[in-house]
Amino acid sequence: MWARQGVIELMTKVPSDEKIALYVLQKGDGLGLLQDYTTNRFRLTDAVAHFIPRGLRICAVGIEVPEDMNEFYRPQSPPKRASGPGGPPPPDASKATPREQSAEIQMTSEAVRLSLQALAERLRLLPGRKSVYWVTRGFPPVQLRDMNKIAWEKTFAALNDANIAVNTVDDNTLFGPPRGFAGAISMMQQVAEETGGQAYFHRNDLDVAMASGIAHSRMSYTLAFYLTEMDGKYHSLKVHVDRSGLDLNYRQGYYAQTEAVQISSARKSDINSALLNPSGLNDVGITAKLDVLPGKPRATMTAHLKLDPQSLSIRQSPGGWSGKIEELFVELNAVGREVGRVSDTKQFEIGAAQKSTYDTQGVVLSQPIQLAPGATTLSVVVRDTASGRTGTLIIPLDRIVQGDQ
Repeated sequence: MWARQGVIELMTKVPSDEKIALYVLQKGDGLGLLQDYTTNRFRLTDAVAHFIPRGLRICAVGIEVPEDMNEFYRPQSPPKRASGPGGPPPPDASKATPREQSAEIQMTSEAVRLSLQALAERLRLLPGRKSVYWVTRGFPPVQLRDMNKIAWEKTFAALNDANIAVNTVDDNTLFGPPRGFAGAISMMQQVAEETGGQAYFHRNDLDVAMASGIAHSRMSYTLAFYLTEMDGKYHSLKVHVDRSGLDLNYRQGYYAQTEAVQISSARKSDINSALLNPSGLNDVGITAKLDVLPGKPRATMTAHLKLDPQSLSIRQSPGGWSGKIEELFVELNAVGREVGRVSDTKQFEIGAAQKSTYDTQGVVLSQPIQLAPGATTLSVVVRDTASGRTGTLIIPLDRIVQGDQ
């Protein structure tokens, strides 16, 4: 509620020429685009107002429910039953164990990291400094260290190379409910510091906090220098000033690469990041048909992908033309967890006689899939190898039965 209200009220506090895009990090779906860059405040406000996160809890832990409120809104727990005559009650199955909670936090923080990585890859070719305001409740800072440290360093490097400052905004306000873990503020401070952003916390006026940050970002100096060696490595940047009392927010580093290498690197980015952009990647047009053969179990199916010819790169070959794509099929269960995946690289040939048909109808490529038990959704990613153009498609599986198409 606080996050939604803060973003909506922010729209009335920024200059009318400020271009804003809205992204969401949604459980089970990763990074999604609500509204691309625009100055139209109505579109932005409408996108926030009508967005309902998947898996949203009606009542957060720690919030008192008024006595006169309908019982529908009061969290219900199954009754505890004794394990035997006079024995203690068994563990409450409705509550996650500490081990389950730890695994959930680790999985969620990794999804956040991949989402930020995907955002860096999406925005890196836009010119100038980009300011991202991440409204969040955070997660334990230990997730940025230990075995996750190298992965997060890679993500911070990608954000800096894309010239993105991540400003963290704590939506827990001054009197929010207990988080259930410690150190969220220090985590937000580290993310902001690593990318040259600011951390905003311990305040109720989220809209004012973000508006002041946007106003400050409109006033800046541009420093430039020549690179003497294109070694392809990541280099840290340090900026010092003689004037005391100043907080410096600036890009923390860069990859010493030529523009051609940067574009090629962006095209060949981690295909897993594409999974976290299901609403924003449509550079490859995909139409899918699933076949479940009669006499076969539901878990045995074939996915036929029809790809738009305008999205693909083909080159002349001795027999006509050829193209190459990468495919990724990820199976998710009802709570958005991955239960299986299939990946493949396919090369297709187009003869001279089939060229006119390809130009109008595209190409159809098939992939057999053995669905894992409990799979309810199939996420499909197709990337054209030569150009790096990527498309995604989400297919619900709950209505597929034996013999269906």
